Amino acid sequence: MLKEHIIGFENIGANLNDFKNFHRDVKCNIHEWDGQMFVDHFKEMAVNRPGFYFDYDVDSDGSLSKAIWADGIARRKYSIFGDGVSFDPTYSTNKYDMAFTPFTGEDHHKRSVTFYGALVVHEVAESFQRVFSHFLAAMGRKEPKYIITDQDPVPSKYGVTREDYSEFLKKLNAIIWDEDIEAAEFDAKWEEIGREHTVNNID
Repeated sequence: MLKEHIIGFENIGANLNDFKNFHRDVKCNIHEWDGQMFVDHFKEMAVNRPGFYFDYDVDSDGSLSKAIWADGIARRKYSIFGDGVSFDPTYSTNKYDMAFTPFTGEDHHKRSVTFYGALVVHEVAESFQRVFSHFLAAMGRKEPKYIITDQDPVPSKYGVTREDYSEFLKKLNAIIWDEDIEAAEFDAKWEEIGREHTVNNID
């Protein structure tokens, strides 16, 4: 960027390798402090930007385990377009092995809008419960009418070799894709399917 701004490396007293070496040195210098720098930056944003929400958790060793944030614009968009929310924890970062889990929706023009973002180390129920708890806190306790998430590998958990697999999947799809079903009715039918097919728990 600097080269393009000043029209050539010859005008800034450095070449591309110099910049690469500088970048390497900076990364080495902040290696153990990058998590703290991330937290400090977002804390500053929460103080200086009206409507910016930020929270985080650390593990017992002090390393960052969860980070949750939403700016004022995203929160206002949720108040308008937040009836339906897509929650997708399938994006992974390379270096830190954290799952990036955006909460997105759709505006009146069918364009995607992002309401909320989270980084999570441990992809377990407790971690996601915290993420959803913070999501509701950030959005003024307004719950979405429905949530769409990535498809869970039901076949591998239920067992495709079971004789009743096709029948089980047919019944499951019938309640999942029923647009008119209410929450209580869904829960009742899910329990009924579980009893019929001896399913104790599919998380």
